[in-house]
Amino acid sequence: MEEIMEKLREHDKKFAEHDLEFKSIQKQFGSLEQYVDRLTLELVTHTTRLDRIEENMATKEDLRDLTEKMDTLIGFYQHDNQEVTLLAYALSKHDDRIQMLEGENIKIKFKINLD
Repeated sequence: MEEIMEKLREHDKKFAEHDLEFKSIQKQFGSLEQYVDRLTLELVTHTTRLDRIEENMATKEDLRDLTEKMDTLIGFYQHDNQEVTLLAYALSKHDDRIQMLEGENIKIKFKINLD
């Protein structure tokens, strides 16, 4: 009978050990559940953020359209810049001609004594 009691005590001890191990495992699973919950929340947050980014970002087509419009505007600017340069040159030539003619006019007035 003593032998059976000893066996029962050993089993009780093993059950107690298993019980401690089980509680430790439950605690670990509890923290794992919290970790999984946190990861799920992070995933949802990132997915929402990526959706917003995707809605607002420019596509290749948008950038191509913008580039074409900018090229057109740059073309207009270059054309206008060339035109202004040519007009400035023509104005300078006219100014030189006017100064020359005014000089000639003064000479003519002096020769015919109009002053």
